[in-house]
Amino acid sequence: MIDQAQIQVRGSMRTIHDVNHQLKLKFDVRPQGQTTGCLMMSDGRIFITDFWKTGKLVEYDDRGEYVRDVQTKSKSYDITEIDTDRIAVTYPNSNCIEILNIKETTVEAKIGCKGRCFGLSHYNGNIFTIVQDHGILMMDLSGTILQTINIDIHSSVYFITVTDDKLYYTDESRNTVNCCNLAGEKDMDFRK
Repeated sequence: MIDQAQIQVRGSMRTIHDVNHQLKLKFDVRPQGQTTGCLMMSDGRIFITDFWKTGKLVEYDDRGEYVRDVQTKSKSYDITEIDTDRIAVTYPNSNCIEILNIKETTVEAKIGCKGRCFGLSHYNGNIFTIVQDHGILMMDLSGTILQTINIDIHSSVYFITVTDDKLYYTDESRNTVNCCNLAGEKDMDFRK
């Protein structure tokens, strides 16, 4: 059962202490697995990825009702919205990202990565992804690498989000959420 998820909020959030959580929707996920990615689309639809168990990408409507399993080439890990018709999905076992047209159910682009790619975020027309042993890559939608953000990436950094020119990434082994600017200069970290 999912009772919380992430949604990118654009605005003037300054600190983690300014964030207030409010449960908006509670629904059952089918089949039960281990959620690795959850995307709440701007139009209310919800997509969930389960890399570790089923490998599926599943769509739900804005009421949490099951819509369909989205066919993917491999086990999907993370997901981000490009626009209301397109999403990007990471496939760590295939070292690639795909941009999927979810309205037409087609692959618009396949972007190869230099290693296993995990976390994924879309911001200002660019895709940011964590690539194991390489750092965080910023690329355009055709896959051209615009920048490599060199941070301490190791085997326990899996999730990322970008907003207001700030990059946030989790580090499981250190129990931290780290924040840096788009040049990779660390601003702060939040410890458990």
